[in-house]
Amino acid sequence: IYLIKEARRLGVEKVYTLSDRLKALGQLGFAPATAEERFMLFYYPQRQIPPIPIRVPAGITVRPTGLRDLWEISRLITAEAQAGSLLTRPFLELLDLMLAGRSLVATSDQGQIVGHTCLDVYNPKQAELRSLVVLPRFSGQKIGSALILGICQMARDLIIEELNAVTGKPDVLLKLGFTYTNQNLMEAWWVYPARWKEK
Repeated sequence: IYLIKEARRLGVEKVYTLSDRLKALGQLGFAPATAEERFMLFYYPQRQIPPIPIRVPAGITVRPTGLRDLWEISRLITAEAQAGSLLTRPFLELLDLMLAGRSLVATSDQGQIVGHTCLDVYNPKQAELRSLVVLPRFSGQKIGSALILGICQMARDLIIEELNAVTGKPDVLLKLGFTYTNQNLMEAWWVYPARWKEK
């Protein structure tokens, strides 16, 4: 998985390997190219996986977070934290996630930030969807759904197998395929590569 990620970063289109571990490679998306005795030459990727369909509301743009967005994002998260519906995040943590390319914002036609979320990667297999916030006057427009699916796409691109989300407002997550594991924690589990669709 580490090598696949590095190959992606370098823009490599196919990765070949000679191995007798047929089942394990097949589960990671490798396909047989040629066979000789008990060894087989595999290449990755086996097939092109269609992107997760993300429906963005009219007049709204979902894009990567920029440096100039961070103070407004911090303000939105702090307001939600004070209301008791979100955990506060240190500014430097938001900066690190932005620099890593794991933070998204939703903006209006006027350039106002109306929503935000980010992906915090724990290890090569696990990550958490964090700091999902949408301005109250923009709620009900599926902006949160678009942000969540954007993070799901990001996690799938990183070959993350387990995506967790902790929230007191689970309705939107349930509609997008997340399932409860206990009263306070919701998790979405998928095995890469997976086919996603908006429900």
